Amino acid sequence: MVEAIEIRPEEAGEYFRELLNEEIRKGDYKRHKGYLRRTDWFEGEDMRHLSDKFNCNAVFYNYNSNHWNYLIDMDDSRTLLYDPIEGLVQETTSEINIRNLIIFPDRFSLEKDYLIGEYFHENHPSEDTLKYLRDLGSIQNNDYDCGPLCIYAVLEAEKIRDDGLEFYDDGLEFHGIKPVKKDDGLEFYD
Repeated sequence: MVEAIEIRPEEAGEYFRELLNEEIRKGDYKRHKGYLRRTDWFEGEDMRHLSDKFNCNAVFYNYNSNHWNYLIDMDDSRTLLYDPIEGLVQETTSEINIRNLIIFPDRFSLEKDYLIGEYFHENHPSEDTLKYLRDLGSIQNNDYDCGPLCIYAVLEAEKIRDDGLEFYDDGLEFHGIKPVKKDDGLEFYD
């Protein structure tokens, strides 16, 4: 279980790097490049490890192999991405290099292009999720925090659903929010 914490976007890079470094120190994570320095970019293995740790249901796109985006929706003609530098952006699907996608959870053994179609057929984002990501906008102000900020955006977006918050294993506790069921709905306490 993940400890209850609360972070802001500007703290995501430092927090997730320290979390990975702590797991490296304990022997719980073997990173091929060793410890992460404050300005190190996240590798695919880092994105995979954190996504597994937080049980993220997400697809990440490594644009030009040097900038992480959270892939939100995709069909034959358009792809909707959350870019920590630009916010919500739309690209032409034919321009997306499918080899640069990392898909979570990693339990599928199908070809990626078939998988992507099936994944998004069943996992369209809710209007609330899109509104949240649109409102979140640009949150990256350096050259190296795109990976941590994509993880942050996914964890925040996974709490959203058409009719309110979506409950994943540790999603809410990660942000220090404890839901309490009431007769007339949910109340939330820090």
